[in-house]
Amino acid sequence: MRYMSHFRAIHRGSFFQEMRTTEVRALLPDAWGFVCPVHTPDGAPCGLLNHLAAPVEVVTHAQDASQIPQVLVNLGMFPVDDVPDRVLQSTGCYPVLLDGRMCGYLARRDAVRVADKLRMIKTNPTDHRVPKVTEIVLVPDRSGVSSVAGQYPGLFIFTGPARMVRPVVNLALNTIELIGTFEQVTLPLFTVLIPQQWQKPLFICALRRCFWTSALPVRRPTTV
Repeated sequence: MRYMSHFRAIHRGSFFQEMRTTEVRALLPDAWGFVCPVHTPDGAPCGLLNHLAAPVEVVTHAQDASQIPQVLVNLGMFPVDDVPDRVLQSTGCYPVLLDGRMCGYLARRDAVRVADKLRMIKTNPTDHRVPKVTEIVLVPDRSGVSSVAGQYPGLFIFTGPARMVRPVVNLALNTIELIGTFEQVTLPLFTVLIPQQWQKPLFICALRRCFWTSALPVRRPTTV
């Protein structure tokens, strides 16, 4: 197991070892569940040399995303080459991007419904229009909620390689779903349980971890 763990090691680069800050060594929200918080050595490489958690998979091949644009149109998206003037002039629309390419615009009131529908298609084993490793990220507009500027709002869909995904349980659909790093920070992911009632969550949520050891690596180290 120790030999296998070398193939799941990741390093942020020797440049960061000379930095007099701990920020680059911290486990940020988008990395939780993907990077083990325990399996890292002491000393200078602490927090820089990490290991992937046991259930994490790396997407190594490009997926067939050719049917996703038509699915979005069927769900109410305005294609980028046929957008009405009223939509372009309106502030009530989100841009929709697929692998960094602009696909069209979507009414904000429909954004949650469309994202949920894409997630249903993605987790349906008999429907192959949306690949199973697709990352569906809905970034809401928080300009009227907070005075602090946030991420650019929109619906972002990723299907390309060189991404990490991990399995979680979609409680609404009662099935296993693969989510990505950007995706998980926008989803209500629940990880805390009442010790006496292991099946009862503390709050309503959409997703939970598959296993309580999901954040640990292939080899659970006692000494590193």
